Parts: sequence; C-alpha cells; structure tokens
Amino acid sequence: MTLYQDKFFTELIGTVKFTFEQYQLIPYDGLKHALVHGLHLIMPAPSSKHQNTVAEIFTALRTFVKKNQSGNVLSSPIDVKFSEGNGFQPDILYLSKNDLEKDIGTYIDGAPSLIIEILSPDSEKADYGWKKNMSEQSGVLEYWVVDFRYKLVEVFHLQEGK
Repeated sequence: MTLYQDKFFTELIGTVKFTFEQYQLIPYDGLKHALVHGLHLIMPAPSSKHQNTVAEIFTALRTFVKKNQSGNVLSSPIDVKFSEGNGFQPDILYLSKNDLEKDIGTYIDGAPSLIIEILSPDSEKADYGWKKNMSEQSGVLEYWVVDFRYKLVEVFHLQEGK
C-alpha cells in the first residue's frame, strides 16, 4: 500500500502543502510533528508508559552503541527528512557510522539505519501505516514497532527494497 492509498491522505490532497524547509520553520512547541506528502500533522502527546518505554530502550541501545563506537542513537524530538515533502520524528533512531553525515544538526537528512516506534493506542495506524511505508520507501534498514502492553517487538528488515 502506498501512502496515497490511505483514505485519510487521499481526502487531504489539494490542501495547503509545506516543503521540508517550511516545515522546519514551525517553532518547537513540545508536540510531535510530521510532514506527509507536504501535509503538516500534529500527533497527540504520548503517555508516561510510552515515554518510560522510550527511555528504557534508548538507554540500553545508546549504551551498547557507545560501548561499540558504532554510530549514534537519538530520540524524539528530532526530525528525519525522507524527501522534500516527507519527514517525521521517530521515537528512537540509530545512525550507523556510515550514516553519521546525515546528522546536519537540526535534522537527519535521509534514512537512518534503524527507526523504533513505541506503539500507543493513538499511534497504531500511523506506526504500522504511513510511518512504516515512508521508512521502507526511503531505505531504512530496520523498522521496529514496540508494544509495551504485550511486551512484544515486531522487527521489519528491509530486503530487496521491501
């Protein structure tokens, strides 16, 4: 399924669209923002359980990556620019040593090696839908969806572009 096949987005086609550079001019307000085919989206604030899960995974992954000097781990809010009209703030991302040049300071310019999304009731459709599709189409090597309610991690590994 492409992003445009999602009914939500087909209903919004033709509305005001932003470039990534225009999107970057939106002042930081503590909310989670995204740019999908030029459409500016604002997501609800995550729960404390969501944030605790982010913190636990981030701490473990960052400790491992630093110990092995294998790149960098970042957590939201940091924008990833996938294309001129597409970007979002992953819960957690990993830049391998080969990806470090994509970190230009104010955002990540291109696909990181790994994106981790923590599932919330309000984010399930986005995490398994347009975020996963955008990550896949942009070349993210692994995309994880973590469901803290069931203590599950679903791993999607890019092979032959899928």
